[in-house]
Amino acid sequence: MEPKNLKLNQKGVVELLLVIVVLAVVGVMIYFFSNSQVKLPGRNSQSSTATNQGAFMEKTSKYPDIVVDLASQSNSNQVGIATITKSGDGLVVKLDLKSVPNTSHPAHIHVGACPNPGAVKYPLTSVVNGMSETTLNVSLDTLKQSLPLAINVHKSEAEANVYVACGDVKP
Repeated sequence: MEPKNLKLNQKGVVELLLVIVVLAVVGVMIYFFSNSQVKLPGRNSQSSTATNQGAFMEKTSKYPDIVVDLASQSNSNQVGIATITKSGDGLVVKLDLKSVPNTSHPAHIHVGACPNPGAVKYPLTSVVNGMSETTLNVSLDTLKQSLPLAINVHKSEAEANVYVACGDVKP
């Protein structure tokens, strides 16, 4: 009778070891996937209706140097983010807006702050289908020395005085 019990115990040990191996593999996979997600650096702490718009931003391997929340203006419901990233000697400015009609929206970096920024400092590529990307021939240090600045999106060329989204550039 003892050999039969011994055989049963060996089978139980093998099954237990198999369960442990499976759990270890699953644990390693969970650890790997949870630590491989793109993590964004700290965001500007502005209070706006565009808070937590990071879901709209394209995930890249290069983190932006500045992230600007773009808040809705003129009851447009257009919110999003702008990212400013160093690229060579210049900067790449990407705008990503939600709830944008299929029209062209002029965009600029203005002197001053939202909600009523001043003169245009740097023109940006117009927002089309919610997206815009512009390369500026200016350094990050020069941009920061020009503060206060605001990124402003206009309703259209014809209605440039109507602002639909705005966000203050903060280092």
